[in-house]
Amino acid sequence: MATVTWVGSASIDSATAGNWSTGSVPGSGDNIVFGSGSNANLCAWDSGAIGQVSKITIESGFTQTLRFLGGTVICQSLEVQKAGSIDATSSTNLTFNDAAYDFTNAYVKI
Repeated sequence: MATVTWVGSASIDSATAGNWSTGSVPGSGDNIVFGSGSNANLCAWDSGAIGQVSKITIESGFTQTLRFLGGTVICQSLEVQKAGSIDATSSTNLTFNDAAYDFTNAYVKI
């Protein structure tokens, strides 16, 4: 398990290894961080490339958007400290500890 920070310097694509601090796309045991150093680009999260992680943290210094592009993303927890934003296509399903939130016809405002 590693802490992997979104850098976003190559593109907005979460499936691009160069957009992550470790130089590789995060995996199922990783903790994902969006912080003040993550403001180069928004993150377009591809659930086909990153379908499961341990934790997603959006720190207060993150001013971009975390955009889920659909599919199912499984994670233990989501922590939003403030700033930045989260949005998703209507076909996105976030699953936390085996409980799901379906974004169909809904949104989360934090």
